[in-house]
Amino acid sequence: MLANEQLLDDLAGAVLDGDAIDWAEAESSAGADVRLVRHLRLVASVAQVHREALSDATLTSSGPVLTHATPPERWGHLRLLERVGRGAFGEVFRAWDTRLDREVALKLLAAAPTASGPQPGTIIQEGRLLARVRHPNVVTIHGAEQIGDQIGLWMEFVRGHTLEQLLRQGTVFTGADVVKIGLDLSRAVSAVHAAGLLHRDIKAHNVTRAEDGRVVLMDFGTGKELDDNSSSDLAGTPLYLAPEVMAGQPATVRSDIYSLGVLLYHLLTNSYPVRGRTIRDVRRAHERNERVGLRTSRPEVRPALARVIERAIDPQPERRYANVEALARDLAVLQRRPGVVRLMYGLAAAAAIVVVAALASDVRARLTGDNRSLGTRFASMFGLAPNYRANPLIAVLPFRNASIELSNSLLVESVTDGLIQQLAIIDGLEVRSRTSSFLLKDKPRDLADIGRRLNVNLVIEGDARLSGNRLVINASLVSIEDDRPVWSDTVDRELSSEGDVVGVVEHLTRKIVNELRLKLGRTQRQYKTDIPTYEIFLRALALRDARFFETIKAIPLFEEVLRRDPSYAPALAALALAHGDRSRNYPDARGTATPPTEADTQAEPLALKALEIDPLLPEAHAAIGGIHARAGRWAQAEESYRRAISLQPNLTFLYGSFVFYALHPLGRLDEALSLMQDAVRADPLSPDARRLLGRVQISVGHFDDALANCTLVLEQDPKYPFAGEICGLALMFKGRTDEALAWFNKGGRADLNEHWIGYIYAVTGRRAEAEALAARNTHLPHRPAMIYAALGDKDRAFEALEALALVNPYRAAYYLSVRELATLHDDPRAAILRQKLSLPR
Repeated sequence: MLANEQLLDDLAGAVLDGDAIDWAEAESSAGADVRLVRHLRLVASVAQVHREALSDATLTSSGPVLTHATPPERWGHLRLLERVGRGAFGEVFRAWDTRLDREVALKLLAAAPTASGPQPGTIIQEGRLLARVRHPNVVTIHGAEQIGDQIGLWMEFVRGHTLEQLLRQGTVFTGADVVKIGLDLSRAVSAVHAAGLLHRDIKAHNVTRAEDGRVVLMDFGTGKELDDNSSSDLAGTPLYLAPEVMAGQPATVRSDIYSLGVLLYHLLTNSYPVRGRTIRDVRRAHERNERVGLRTSRPEVRPALARVIERAIDPQPERRYANVEALARDLAVLQRRPGVVRLMYGLAAAAAIVVVAALASDVRARLTGDNRSLGTRFASMFGLAPNYRANPLIAVLPFRNASIELSNSLLVESVTDGLIQQLAIIDGLEVRSRTSSFLLKDKPRDLADIGRRLNVNLVIEGDARLSGNRLVINASLVSIEDDRPVWSDTVDRELSSEGDVVGVVEHLTRKIVNELRLKLGRTQRQYKTDIPTYEIFLRALALRDARFFETIKAIPLFEEVLRRDPSYAPALAALALAHGDRSRNYPDARGTATPPTEADTQAEPLALKALEIDPLLPEAHAAIGGIHARAGRWAQAEESYRRAISLQPNLTFLYGSFVFYALHPLGRLDEALSLMQDAVRADPLSPDARRLLGRVQISVGHFDDALANCTLVLEQDPKYPFAGEICGLALMFKGRTDEALAWFNKGGRADLNEHWIGYIYAVTGRRAEAEALAARNTHLPHRPAMIYAALGDKDRAFEALEALALVNPYRAAYYLSVRELATLHDDPRAAILRQKLSLPR
């Protein structure tokens, strides 16, 4: 137990609140704990830097935050081009070095020493020492100087994204990715240590993946984040600190190694081994040894990699790696392919046999045209498992329609869709979702590009031909690594019902699972509806999956399917979902939505009947979840959605429904963010999953990440519905209101965006125009609610919300949780309304 725990907790609280602290008095009162007080003083200095910092991308060109103030034209020999970041102690500019004709990043800090700020002498000394470090994975420091009342530190301008930005955008780092990043960073940190320095703030925010592919260690010692106020930013630094540093001991080589280990853990799990929302929480977690093992957070990680990272983050410094070079050696061993590692042991035991086998293999390869690597051929010869067996990641490419009749395309697509659904429920197998797979339809076949974009090591591809009622399918399982089939099969079946199609899919699934040596487990239920009825159902699904305003067109087709086959459970569930989706946005500007009570009167019997027929149908559980949410039965809604996702983990529309029907209205935004990140990992090319992730990022305040995601969606499809609105919201909350207005008015959509346009008018002082828009939209209560909230008129804002609650309680609950109405959250009337809506207060 620390002797002055109350004093230290009070100091931590003052740091959290940004209060002034008499550090001389604090140190004189600390007694034996003076080291920890001094560490908290460091915490205060870097926390102050963060309070006004604009983004983690301070030294990157991806999504820079431009301010409206005009920067000075020159600083010494540097011509300043634009400001890309600003904090309490200084600013960062993109600049031009007129002596050497190159672009640089210039960090300017005040030269006058402060009680909590970085000391001028230290900045210049460390900058000049770092300028000696020349390593491709360390940002190159060009110089450090004091001119007048400012200190400048200028360095290369790195274009790219930080690792933290990539995580927030939904990037999934594989074990191989993390090993490579770990090796690059180990070498970078080794170069820093060799210069006689410690980094002291290794974290995902301070590592950039440059556009040229380099992993670059950034930002040394002057203005680091130690923010004890926000859980998201807290996770950026205190949770990387070694326990001995948290306890007040000085930083060492081994504490840098600990931080590097936490970074690798974070890349694999998007979490941390020791967790807490405040410095006090983290310190106590260390004291109680409350840690989460790497394979507990992500079980599929190779044990060998987990052992390396766990050693790097061992709470006892003496049990960690003694230096970063030792860590790099262990990571380098892991970079070898498993087959090659096992082959090396075989070589040591039987060198002569291997030489003979190599000669025979080479002769056979020449004769057969086998262009695989020698290591891959050896692995095959000796029965060694290739990489994909240890961690199979599969994308099912849309099967080519080889039929003469193009009208069979939907039936052919159903084979692809069925394989995705069947394989997705196999334990030990990760399958990319339907949307990402079908976005590759009719695209040039480039396996390396597919592997990179979808993060997979295997693809299933083939063709299907329907002639009369006879279906012939040729399918192959292909390794991305060497573009060779590891399995193939041909199926020839006579079709009489949908069940026969499902039977074909089950046959292929069983073969693939056996090839990968996995356990089959449960399979999709077979239905016996006839082929013409099944084709109508497929057409309805295609309309529904177009989302937005197409759902209403799918309803008559689902109804036609049920007239033909009243017990067809997938159509029952799909129709229940369609009725629910029509009510979500009631009342709406287009007049196409239906009141929730009316929708649920139609949806509930359909969903219950579907569950009675097939209790394992995920869409039916999702439909029940929506019905519960619209009725304010939040716990039951959550239970239904979680059940649906567990039954079909890669059906990503379930994630969005769960988030926006339940988690967001409940205010559980961190969970909502995590779930949408999971959806993007499962469906990396899905524009809808990424758009919805962007909307949640707006709610949690990650505006740059939201802007990046909506930009990716629009690059993929410039007309994708509502993606432009996410861009507009991100810009609006970043204060770039003119650009936001341009998005909201773009493409003739101003009538759909009047609430946000009115919001901007309100916050920019155009009160009369804002009032006019509010008055014109009283039939859509959420619109005036937002505008009145922005005007500071809480009375009328709550009146509008109460009006919305009368006609659509779910929608009132959702809007009560959005950032646009943040000014209302602490008002007592919000608690009363939440109680009426059965929400937690």
